[in-house]
Amino acid sequence: MNKYTLLSLPNRIDDVRMPAIHVVDLRREPKIIGSHDPIIFSRLLRQKMDEKLAAGEQIILFQNRRGFATLCKCTTCGYIARCEHCDISLTFHLRGRLLKCHYCGYQRKAPEQCPQCQSRDLYMRGIGTQRIEEELHALFPGVPAVRMDMDTTRGRHGHDAILSRFGRGEFQILLGTQMVAKGLDFPRVTLVGVISADSELLFPDFRAGERTFQLLTQVAGRAGRKDKEGEVVIQTYTPDHYSLFYVRSHDYEHFFKAELKDRRELDYPPYSRMINILFRGPREEAVARVSRRYAEGLQPQTCFRMLGPVPATLSKIENNFRYQILLISSKQNDPGGQKTREAVRSAMAQFKERHRSREVQVSIDVDPTSIL
Repeated sequence: MNKYTLLSLPNRIDDVRMPAIHVVDLRREPKIIGSHDPIIFSRLLRQKMDEKLAAGEQIILFQNRRGFATLCKCTTCGYIARCEHCDISLTFHLRGRLLKCHYCGYQRKAPEQCPQCQSRDLYMRGIGTQRIEEELHALFPGVPAVRMDMDTTRGRHGHDAILSRFGRGEFQILLGTQMVAKGLDFPRVTLVGVISADSELLFPDFRAGERTFQLLTQVAGRAGRKDKEGEVVIQTYTPDHYSLFYVRSHDYEHFFKAELKDRRELDYPPYSRMINILFRGPREEAVARVSRRYAEGLQPQTCFRMLGPVPATLSKIENNFRYQILLISSKQNDPGGQKTREAVRSAMAQFKERHRSREVQVSIDVDPTSIL
């Protein structure tokens, strides 16, 4: 303990006021009867956008999902279009009507009818930046807007070209993914709209709340950076989550305490140390077998607990199946993590001596930033 010291910057430079943050509960937004389309712009966000556009000010819209829709699903038989090389659903891109995998780059034409039951009831579900761009043009015709994501910035100077034109005032609305969330300083931006705060919050990772707070705090900081007061509208289906509650009041310290409370109850870092051991290879049965054999060398000890081996959350990427073992070491029984690291080294040495499997790769990540 007492290893780290909090150095805080409670005020902006020149004492510029922090933006006012509004959290919109999308569950309370009126639904269109008979429509499956998601809510993209809440009543409050549309109202704020009308106000800022009428005043000649600029807006940044944030959605950390590119493409048009995140899921192509048949409503008759339940078929979902998936990547042939990864265990992930394909994202629909409007240009060329393509289904793309954002992990391996695989793509194919979107079908006109379901490949399984031949039904034409295919539903494109989810919200990507392309869908938001289409809705923008429908709701605010004539308002110059630009989209900034991996699909629009592939050229060498793609980022700079878009940001330079936005800075000169050629566009009133900048829509983008994570690349618009930090480092931007445009004095005329007085409104930031977060289309969906849930995309990061619902990830199956114990750091999801921390990442959500960090990302929303960063993107909120793009509004009202000079003389004009800024506003932020965050849309969500989980408004009661403590990450969103403390983002609203720019309250890092209370968020930190709430996050620590959850981590303490589950004995997650920083109250323990974590090691992620990942196994990957082209044949699932070989990967599963190798992970079990490796686990046999990790004898149960009081200094750590072992979870797995089990298929990873992303169980297949680029034709490689993925299994993982998580080791969580107690800081009481193993303060520096040395006993746990020694157990891992010993297991690896035994494994290499007894088993030779060139088709399965083993990687060890100490204090992983992600366990997906």
